[in-house]
Amino acid sequence: MMLDSEASKLDLEERPEILGLLPPFKGKDVVEVGAGIGRFTRKLAKTAGHVVAMDFMENFMKRNEDTHGHCGNIDCKCADVTI
Repeated sequence: MMLDSEASKLDLEERPEILGLLPPFKGKDVVEVGAGIGRFTRKLAKTAGHVVAMDFMENFMKRNEDTHGHCGNIDCKCADVTI
């Protein structure tokens, strides 16, 4: 998606649809697998009790942490969850 010149437009269309498919998570602990740069991390954290954002791409997790690290209920972890 990041390589698509229409990425911003696609994100505006996709994000509400994707988040709308999730089960209720208000106040719950959430593991965001494949969090990448954090397209959904902050939005999840606004409702969830705690979010652990995970991705195996270290540079993506660094960017996610740089962007969201100040939030008290988000932890960013670089890990391969397929192991």
